[in-house]
Amino acid sequence: MSLSSTIARLVTIAQVYTTTTNFLIFIFGLIGNTLNILVFTKLKLFQNNQCIFYLTIESIININFLTFNFLLRFLTTLYGSDLTQYSSIWCKIKVIISQTLALFALYTLNILVFTKLKLFQNNQCIFYLTIESIININFLTFNFLLRFLTTLYGSDLTQYSSIWCKIKVIISQTLALFALYTICFTTIDQFFSTSYLVNLRKISTLKLARCLVIISLCFSLCHSICFGSFFTSKLPADCALTNPILINYYSYFFFPILCGLLPLLISSLVSFFAYRNVRRIIQRQLPILRRRLDQQLTKFVLIRVIFLVLFVTPIVIYRIYTTKVIINPNDSLRLAIERLVLAIMYSLFSMNYAINFYIFFASSSRYRRQMKYVLTKKCWHYWKQRFSSKRNQIHRLPIPSVCSIEHE
Repeated sequence: MSLSSTIARLVTIAQVYTTTTNFLIFIFGLIGNTLNILVFTKLKLFQNNQCIFYLTIESIININFLTFNFLLRFLTTLYGSDLTQYSSIWCKIKVIISQTLALFALYTLNILVFTKLKLFQNNQCIFYLTIESIININFLTFNFLLRFLTTLYGSDLTQYSSIWCKIKVIISQTLALFALYTICFTTIDQFFSTSYLVNLRKISTLKLARCLVIISLCFSLCHSICFGSFFTSKLPADCALTNPILINYYSYFFFPILCGLLPLLISSLVSFFAYRNVRRIIQRQLPILRRRLDQQLTKFVLIRVIFLVLFVTPIVIYRIYTTKVIINPNDSLRLAIERLVLAIMYSLFSMNYAINFYIFFASSSRYRRQMKYVLTKKCWHYWKQRFSSKRNQIHRLPIPSVCSIEHE
């Protein structure tokens, strides 16, 4: 097999892999985040809970990130190339939008559950989970559009347009930072709410959760706009920095610390301590519903952090490598191999914004019952009443059981 045929095959594999995984991640991520938001917002159990507030914010961020990324890929596929490769202005706009949407990619499904069940209302942890679901939905949509456009037009527009490059970087970094630190706030809040110390438990409030989310959003957006505007289209890469000071900043602080070690270390350590608190929670005099809720939310947070480490670490390592290693544009084989590796790494990173609902659904039988309750008792009953002709008919009210109270 000749070298040219090997390179062509690697490029083809990378294109097919990117197109397929981008579409699947967008579809499943959009569905999963939407369901998370539905559960977190409909169950009374999750209302007025700081942890759920953070999870809801993350879901919203993910939705925005996925939507923006999908649009970018769609345009690149449609026009056969990325405009950020030719236009520095378009490159900057792309960076800004990418970073902004990455912070709002929260899952819609998580939001639905967290907001519809009374059990989850006014719960800080559920608030965080709902926000994360919204972020994830936006992230997946944005990522899917990016991949779709790239596939449609045959090339990435960020390689030709600096404006598109900037928009992509800004949106992506904003959503990524927002999502990462929303998860950190979720673990910290759950640690405070399950602590034996009364003073620490008093810190965990829904008002504080909302303030932290707003501060995180403002910081992520301002940071992404300030630094993303310096990105420009540069072949063979899609978007790149030319300022040596900014290159060192991204190489030694942004990727390894701000988006890597700091959020991963905080989330891992704090979630471990929260898990330890929950294992001893039986010794405290708490209502059984509150005890089950704390155990469920802590399990959510711990599993979420594990997958966060697995999916984010590879792309952080790769980004550090690309900022420090000079690529010879004439080495076609190396470029093809790195393109395939980047496609695999980025698909893993995108899965971080699509996996929430599925890990919650697979790890918690209680969450599966809550999801079934929201879809059948809340949503289906609501639409059935709206289109039913017998709206004034009197029905006998069933006596609520402990299980139904837990779902509400």
